[in-house]
Amino acid sequence: MGEIRKNDLLVTQKAKELCDYIFLISEKMPKKTRHTLTVRLQNLALDVIAHIYTANEVFIRHDTDRERIEERMYYQRKAGTSLKLVGYVAHIALQQQAILPKQFERISQLIYVCGNMLGGWIQSDVKRLKAIGSEK
Repeated sequence: MGEIRKNDLLVTQKAKELCDYIFLISEKMPKKTRHTLTVRLQNLALDVIAHIYTANEVFIRHDTDRERIEERMYYQRKAGTSLKLVGYVAHIALQQQAILPKQFERISQLIYVCGNMLGGWIQSDVKRLKAIGSEK
């Protein structure tokens, strides 16, 4: 499974945990959903991680670097959207009996934790932007 490094952001660690779990339960999902729900869940989980990494790679030179902060927030929001889609596709998978209720519950918990951490990160960047706006 994905390697969780100690120097990763906590939100990255939780996103990796979500992705690992989805790949783990994917092994037991029915063949009839393998090319639809299973692949979609896996890809969305990978998208969450990709967007978080991309956001984190946006180098902000100083707190007044408005353009870079906005770029980072764009990727943070994409990660949030992908998280919501993971939840929606997992719900469909539950309805189609491709995953068990306890698996859906675990996915939901991980989405909740990851979403809260992502929201906190976004809020800190929003504060930076507001500070820039008030300096003008």
